[in-house]
Amino acid sequence: MDIPGLGRPLGNPDLGVAGSMYNSLAHVKALLALIAKYGTGAFFGIHLVHRHDLLSKGTVRLENEDIGMKGGLWTKAAAIDSADVKNMHGTLFKLDQKAFVPFEFAAGLSPVATGAGVTKNAPAAFLAEVAAYLTKYNLSDSLALEVKDFALHNAQGLERTAEIEVQWGEEADADSFTVVLPLSARNRGTRTVADLTPTGWCISREPCGGASGSPSDPDPVQPGTHYEKVVVGPKKDTHKVVITNIASSGSALAPVTVSLLLQELADMGFIAAEA
Repeated sequence: MDIPGLGRPLGNPDLGVAGSMYNSLAHVKALLALIAKYGTGAFFGIHLVHRHDLLSKGTVRLENEDIGMKGGLWTKAAAIDSADVKNMHGTLFKLDQKAFVPFEFAAGLSPVATGAGVTKNAPAAFLAEVAAYLTKYNLSDSLALEVKDFALHNAQGLERTAEIEVQWGEEADADSFTVVLPLSARNRGTRTVADLTPTGWCISREPCGGASGSPSDPDPVQPGTHYEKVVVGPKKDTHKVVITNIASSGSALAPVTVSLLLQELADMGFIAAEA
């Protein structure tokens, strides 16, 4: 086992990496400063690299904002063979060696491709400097670039959000997906909001998902998206909300739909019934 401190002795390089990880918030500030330097805050933010459920072969994670709730969305596995690649774009980009690679997607045209176009909205020098920073501090497995129309979201007055995991059934092959809820909707639920871990940051001349900061002053760093760390499942404390109540026939769950999802989240106290 080639893990520093678990299988091989610790070395000075390991401690250097540990220091970088511990000071990740300082790195977020530095990366936001690069975004400010190049004036790309309308389209780019920083995201904590974290994996959800394993994807089945031949699928990718695709975001859908249509859950009938302002600021809410869900992200599910989508089949690559049937994906409309001309009508989807990357939302999270991880540095793989020297190139950024998208690993999560959303429907529609990339906001970076609008207006002045990719060359102006995503300057090569900006991407190169971000890549160099991530490489220098061994952060490519910790922090990624997020692409979103932050200017539009801020203009619409969207707020901070809480991200939770949902498993639609108890079977090993049950559908699993991520739901992002506005904190105002989450707070109206009867179940107490669990500890929240920040996962996304951006800068803007307007509040970013409830955060403060501007292109000229990215401090203080405030998160816009949070991961709700622990929720109580039907049998034990878990990171997932396991939904098992709705039966379509026998013991089988009805296929997941937006209306059923919101109904179940309300019944379990994660949102209010009228959300």
